Amino acid sequence: PSLRYADVVIEPAAGDPKSVDAADTALVVEVLSESSRKRDLKTKRREYLSMSTLQAYIVASQNAPLCLAWVRQEDGQFPDVATELRPGATFDVPQLAISRSIADIYAGIDLGVAKDGGAEKNLGTGHGEDL
Repeated sequence: PSLRYADVVIEPAAGDPKSVDAADTALVVEVLSESSRKRDLKTKRREYLSMSTLQAYIVASQNAPLCLAWVRQEDGQFPDVATELRPGATFDVPQLAISRSIADIYAGIDLGVAKDGGAEKNLGTGHGEDL
């Protein structure tokens, strides 16, 4: 197994707050950058989605209010293709009683302008196509 340091990790409150072991990880969020794109959308996605305790993996664009979400389904499996979340959409993880709008998640964040002018270029589905 690889050693990973996700941008955001949510675990049950009953865990040891000083522990760096993420054995009970329930939700992982990675903020995508050009340098992390392939790793976040392919390698880390594959590794995180294999965790039995994980309920959701979210990849958030740093250039636009846009996220990709893999949320564990009722049958216990993750979808092959992420759900694309844009302003107006709500991110829901019923197993964790989490529901947040994408607009709220990005509220107050100055996204700036992507270097190449394509704010969404660096965020894709993990299957090679860009949004």
